Amino acid sequence: RRPFVRDALVSLFIALSSKGCALQTLLTKIGSRLLALTLRVSSPDPIDKALYLAPPEPMWPRYIDLWIALLGDDLEIATDRGRFQAHNVQSAVASTTTSFVKELLYFCETLDLGIVAIGEQEDNDGKPEIDGVDTIAVAVSLGDKAAASNPGDMQTFLQLVQFAQEVIKRSPRASFLPWIYHLSTELMNIAGKHSSISGFYKLISVVIQVADQGGYFQNSSPDVEQVISLFRYFLRDVLHGTKQFSGELLAAVLRLLLTLPGEILAVEELIEPLLRALELGLQHPKVTDVALDTIENWLNDHH
Repeated sequence: RRPFVRDALVSLFIALSSKGCALQTLLTKIGSRLLALTLRVSSPDPIDKALYLAPPEPMWPRYIDLWIALLGDDLEIATDRGRFQAHNVQSAVASTTTSFVKELLYFCETLDLGIVAIGEQEDNDGKPEIDGVDTIAVAVSLGDKAAASNPGDMQTFLQLVQFAQEVIKRSPRASFLPWIYHLSTELMNIAGKHSSISGFYKLISVVIQVADQGGYFQNSSPDVEQVISLFRYFLRDVLHGTKQFSGELLAAVLRLLLTLPGEILAVEELIEPLLRALELGLQHPKVTDVALDTIENWLNDHH
């Protein structure tokens, strides 16, 4: 059933893209709703006590293949098979990517991501869940000394980050390369306002990875040079603040710094975060793996 629905939606989007601004108009009206529906979590089972007390299950993994198909994966296959005209497919991909980027940034800007010190929140009577919110996941994201002023919005943001990372990584590079400048500058601006939230560093990291894999930083243009300059300024500021970070926030920042392409920061500037990553050890094994991969890459480049 899912492949049938996916194919039908792909065909619909391409058909609308051939009708002038029809697809753009549709996505302008329903883009926010589509993303909001994607980021829902399943309701607890009121009958099964074990399921009722379990953390809510994210719904976005069920829709990830559909979003990736609409962002160019299946559309390219459809073009190769001669089912649709190439310019209509390209128009559909461009419109869908525009909507995705717009709504991603809109959610980042409008969700209530306020943070309060532990003790400032009202007591929750020891309940692990608040209206279907996975408070444990929210707490892990923010660390021991902080809590979300709006746990529901913070959970939506955590789902958004996980979903967007997968979409951007798995979609065709060509879909997002035209958006690197806009995505990068906007995410850095928002991250500056929410410097204690790890999700923004994760989003910036995946944007940089896609740009690097797509050869974006090797291009010579004013936009590329400006993005590199902005990244340097932003990341050097982040680098100086790592001594104050801990937990999930520190892990996200270190992953970001240690996976940077050489065009942005020199190896010498990354020695300190490399040592911090190795010190984390068993607390964050994935970060330690990134540190070891970084050392191997440096040695290979040196030889």
